[in-house]
Amino acid sequence: MLLAALWLLTVSIRMIFNLKQTAGGLISPIVLRVVSYVFLVIPIASMALGTFWEKPIIHSIMTAAYISIFFGLNRLATQRSMSVQNGDT
Repeated sequence: MLLAALWLLTVSIRMIFNLKQTAGGLISPIVLRVVSYVFLVIPIASMALGTFWEKPIIHSIMTAAYISIFFGLNRLATQRSMSVQNGDT
């Protein structure tokens, strides 16, 4: 939890002082991929813990949203890593 708080502090400082990463964004491609996999694990954990079956219609909609967030964050991470490889800022 402390690590997450420190990470959020560094992102906040970069936002306040308008400091850019080399990839052109506040969050690096590696962190974007890690967060995307967290969004992929959420529905799997929900099914494993049994909370999915309490309200299956709402949780199905949420699962679709989580999966679309997963693909969106992965696409953004790929774009940013390609811009770093090409030398764009």
